[in-house]
Amino acid sequence: MNLDFDLTMRLRLPLAPNPDRQSLYFFNLYRSGSSLTEAIAENFARSVGLMPYNLSQALYDMGVEYFDSQNYNHSSVHLAHALQLQKLSLLGGYLFYGFREIPADWAAGFGPTDTSVLVVRDLRDIGISQYYAAAGHATDNKVLANHITALRASIADAALEEFVLRRDTLHFLNRIGGCYQPMVQSGMPVIQYEDMYVDGALSLRRMCEHITTPLAPHVPDDWSFEDFLSRTERAVAASGRLKNHKTGGTIRNYEKLPADVLEAYTDKLRPNLELLGYA
Repeated sequence: MNLDFDLTMRLRLPLAPNPDRQSLYFFNLYRSGSSLTEAIAENFARSVGLMPYNLSQALYDMGVEYFDSQNYNHSSVHLAHALQLQKLSLLGGYLFYGFREIPADWAAGFGPTDTSVLVVRDLRDIGISQYYAAAGHATDNKVLANHITALRASIADAALEEFVLRRDTLHFLNRIGGCYQPMVQSGMPVIQYEDMYVDGALSLRRMCEHITTPLAPHVPDDWSFEDFLSRTERAVAASGRLKNHKTGGTIRNYEKLPADVLEAYTDKLRPNLELLGYA
């Protein structure tokens, strides 16, 4: 027998050193250089005097999933969380990051699109990357463990060509791309993962340039990109998790799919491919 109770959780944020400064936001689709983007976010925040805060990780570590991934369009399920997230715009001095997808209700009411960036990847490659990376995904908290367990089960009996056309796969890809629609249409800068490659490899310098350039109006006058880049490079080199981090492999892997599979795959994702600039 299970006893289920509804609980209210209060999350205490660390104090920001400069609470009068405009807060910034980094959003990043899954499998889009997200680990490196988090390192960039942390070091960029400190280089410009903001407090970095990975809100998603803090919630997941406490077992809280702030949207219902199984019934994403049922607004009442996550409206309360969206209303809490909207309060972030009242807080100054932070750089909020770690978001892979967000509640639709928060996206619909999100105002500070000019102080945000969204790193995206071709959804077709995200699906392929999920297929091959599932075995190595971390399951270090209950929320992620539940998702990864389900993903591994869906891959266990499927070839790649079958997996990418499965209803659950297509639902996931359209969900993670489409949840940002109101923000993208309101002008939030979209940074394409593929543009961060130089000579076939993911470039940390290019990532730092592309991600931070739209936020130039919000950095101090004496801020130095080169100092920030050096700081980020040292952090990546010193990180046990990142120093041997793969550079993201190759891009445009979807082009290797059989023609009929690629046509069907593209057709099912077309509206959100167009939204993210992959028409």
